[in-house]
Amino acid sequence: MKIIVKNMNCGHCIVKIQRQLLASNIEAEFDLPTKTVTVSDDEYEKAVAVIKAAGYTLAE
Repeated sequence: MKIIVKNMNCGHCIVKIQRQLLASNIEAEFDLPTKTVTVSDDEYEKAVAVIKAAGYTLAE
């Protein structure tokens, strides 16, 4: 599932989010131009919580 992270603006943002997700055993794919993080369906809710806890804002 795709998660749009409104304030994911640079490679540093991707690294920060990726580290947090990996620490929670969540694998993800990133697309900076569309500000999208893609995770598996069963990890979606957990990934949303991790990304928000890292200080990022998600599109509704």
